[in-house]
Amino acid sequence: MSFIMDQLLKILIPLLSLAVGVLSFVYYLQYKKRLAGNVLQGVTAKRFKCQFNVLGILYIVVALLVILDSYVTMGPMSLIIVLIAAGGGIYNLMIINKKDVFDLSDVNFLKWNSIILLFIAVIYLISIF
Repeated sequence: MSFIMDQLLKILIPLLSLAVGVLSFVYYLQYKKRLAGNVLQGVTAKRFKCQFNVLGILYIVVALLVILDSYVTMGPMSLIIVLIAAGGGIYNLMIINKKDVFDLSDVNFLKWNSIILLFIAVIYLISIF
């Protein structure tokens, strides 16, 4: 990988992780308040599915960028852990897209995605400074 690409990834990954992580947490709080009878239905459920798909795809993009950035320097075990995180994002998308009514456990996916992304952002920011 070229030096410019390496430096670009070092900037892009924390910024994207931070933005998607914060958005995921904001949407988590928003949809947690909207749970009526512990379910999301109708227009709210459609909006949740749409926003979750966008954030889920961005989550997977961040995971793949981390894999690309650390392919050479990571040990095999660390690389497997990051691949599992990317696979978890794909699995979450598959679960959400099969449903039309969502409950608290589905909304909690946003919380966990935001925690993972914010953790990635912190690690990259610490490594930069």
